Amino acid sequence: MPDQIVDLDQFSKLVASLKGVGNTKTILTNDLISKFYVDLYPSNYSMSLMKHQETTILLGKKGTGKSTIINRFMDEISKDRKQLALYIDSKSLFTKFIAIDTSKQSVIDDYLFFQTLLDKLFETISENLSEHKFINSTARKEITNFFKNEKVTDHFFKDDDKQIQELKRSIEKEQIGATLGITDKGLSAAVSCGLNNDTIKEFIEEYSRKIIEYYSPSKKMEVVRKILQNNGIHNVFICFDDFSEISINLMSLIVDFFIAPLHNNANNFYKFKIASYPGRLYLGTSENGINEKGYTTLKLDFYERTKHLTSNEAIRSSIEHIKKLLDYRFDYYFDDTSFESIINPEKETEEYYKRLVSYTFNNPRLIGKILGFAHRISLINNKLISFETIDEASIEFFKEVKENFFINSYANYFSYLEKLSVVELKELYDLFFVKAKENHDRGYSRSKQQYGNIFYIDNKYSNYLQSFELGYLVFKLREEDNKGTKYSFYTMNCALCKDNGIVPKVEIGNYSIYFHNPEMFDYTNTIYDYIHNLKHFKCDTCSHTAQFSEEAKISDFGYKCKKCDNGHYELVSRSL
Repeated sequence: MPDQIVDLDQFSKLVASLKGVGNTKTILTNDLISKFYVDLYPSNYSMSLMKHQETTILLGKKGTGKSTIINRFMDEISKDRKQLALYIDSKSLFTKFIAIDTSKQSVIDDYLFFQTLLDKLFETISENLSEHKFINSTARKEITNFFKNEKVTDHFFKDDDKQIQELKRSIEKEQIGATLGITDKGLSAAVSCGLNNDTIKEFIEEYSRKIIEYYSPSKKMEVVRKILQNNGIHNVFICFDDFSEISINLMSLIVDFFIAPLHNNANNFYKFKIASYPGRLYLGTSENGINEKGYTTLKLDFYERTKHLTSNEAIRSSIEHIKKLLDYRFDYYFDDTSFESIINPEKETEEYYKRLVSYTFNNPRLIGKILGFAHRISLINNKLISFETIDEASIEFFKEVKENFFINSYANYFSYLEKLSVVELKELYDLFFVKAKENHDRGYSRSKQQYGNIFYIDNKYSNYLQSFELGYLVFKLREEDNKGTKYSFYTMNCALCKDNGIVPKVEIGNYSIYFHNPEMFDYTNTIYDYIHNLKHFKCDTCSHTAQFSEEAKISDFGYKCKKCDNGHYELVSRSL
């Protein structure tokens, strides 16, 4: 057995190409993106949909390939003289100018920051346009100068600006401990004791919106449209990558004042490609949001891609997808090395693919992470990658993932609709594991293929599992009806199950057999009992309370208070 199974440097590049962390273009050239691209749907359906002259929402968890699809799409559009595709890395654009935990950022911070962000957004668009090979130098210069002379933050620095003088006088008059700093780096508000004061909060929000409306991003983009159309450009796609990495407050501002007005414009010149996570997306209100008839959602998570397939079809499709992902990369990075040559032949290659499906559900980033861990383990042991190596690597990796979720509490793991704290989510997840372990220890019927990692819940409680899904702690498998009620089926993370002595099994197909043992596999009451005993709904205006059991009724009215009719119910601890 050789000391090094494959060239370490080349294998690291292969793994990095799968993980695709950060801007995909920093890892792969356009040529490699084209070589490695494997559509998650048959017949290149994803790319075909992206090319439609409409806004597309790419919806999927981290690592499902959203950035790769966007960059592949941009590569295709770059060959067309009549179309432009502009790339906005939402996460980098945001964190580049403000080092702050977005989960703790106040609404005021978002409004003030958005004014600077608009300039940076347009600066990015200007740079994209100035580098485009099909736009002549005169048009490039015209666009660059236009954006340079129309900076929103300039409105804050003029001493004779009546609005800024009014803001200064009003804040001084309030005398509530607020200090306003105006510098050449932008507008910042440091409120020593008034952050929670409704008066100053409402005033600054109102003022900020007026400034944004006055600046009118959509009107500026109309000027750009005319310049581009005069240069033979028929339409522009603006691609927002990692859109869910920003706060809901900032996202609402970008959608309300930039995306929605341009998307809804009758001339249809601007369309958007937006990469986001389930449960972390805002598309505006029914009155002012993105017109739902004008966009299509491309769903990339495993359940969405396999829900119309039979069990055999889903398994076959999953294996073929992973095989292509790996074959394309091994062919490129190695002359005489394949995936088959680095695994122990004790099992058929197809069985290794199935193993990776059960741990990753075809998420390319997860596949890359696990193979990276597995390769390191194989180097240490000086052995080929075996089933046990894959298991060990998966357990090691997902234990890190679990720690990031519950201990480090990364904000982008949590749904915007999340009503439970991290501590409460941890307690609920522990209850799931207790129940799963009990089911496993009771023994299960192999003939009916019932396993401890599988459970189902009433669909009306599925929102309470969105954060678990975003954090890879559970994976949705199927939806099925039973006696008029729709249920969602999930599997606990198989690697974490294995680490807790639970033998996991994932069979993609009909799960109706689990309805025969609701006391074992129905976790609806586990969720209901935990939340009902811990929390109740309380109106944010009149403090009227409602029981958790009433959620179905009050949610029909948008959680509006049934007593005062002005406030809205929030799920809070019973002690509040």
